Amino acid sequence: MSDLTGTNYRAEGREHGYNAQLLVGDGVVGSSPQTYEAVAEVVRIRPGGLTTATFNATHLRSPNAHQELRAAMRSSEPWEIECNYRPLHESQSQAGGGSGSFQTGGLLALNIARTEKDFVIRLASGFEFPIQAFISAYTPGEIGPDDGMALTIQLTPLRDYSGNLP
Repeated sequence: MSDLTGTNYRAEGREHGYNAQLLVGDGVVGSSPQTYEAVAEVVRIRPGGLTTATFNATHLRSPNAHQELRAAMRSSEPWEIECNYRPLHESQSQAGGGSGSFQTGGLLALNIARTEKDFVIRLASGFEFPIQAFISAYTPGEIGPDDGMALTIQLTPLRDYSGNLP
């Protein structure tokens, strides 16, 4: 891509969330090949950030009496996924079902067993975010008179996934 400084240009390539999917691998984390199955009724996906901690190198003779900071360890924050709660659907339940990724249990079973899995967030364009993670939170939403229940899960990455991004 060329330098865009001082240039007027059209917006191109922005991703739309419609038709995105959360996919779960059927094998042991990192194994290949794997078959992936989609989680039912995903409503929203909030990617986790990539953060860098700070290392404080300040000392009593730091220039201009100002803190001296350095970049320290990097971390990958959890991804938050919201679904329409389907407690009996094989992809969300403890019992699971089918013959693929959810044969021995859905998201609840993966959370309870602290199972590490290969997940993929696939956008409509075909772009994928592969993440090796575990489900660190499984939270059914409010029960009320005017709306259906939601399910919120958190996928906590096992390691750095930034190398999988363009």
